[in-house]
Amino acid sequence: MSDHPADVSFRIAWAADARDVARVQVRAWRGAYAKVFPDEVLEALAEHAIAEQWERSLASPPDARHRLLVCRARC
Repeated sequence: MSDHPADVSFRIAWAADARDVARVQVRAWRGAYAKVFPDEVLEALAEHAIAEQWERSLASPPDARHRLLVCRARC
């Protein structure tokens, strides 16, 4: 255990965060679903296409309830 607590904060994601969000999503899906889907399905996840979808969603959410929070942590 560290003597220094983690500094964690959250903020609403912006369209500029789409690429990082997609990278995290693809990595998470590949880890979480490794025993559910065949490798070729997970390897076919197109990070750039997912990022484009996130960018559109974050730039123009349907209403204020549709928000994504991103965590900013420094340990």
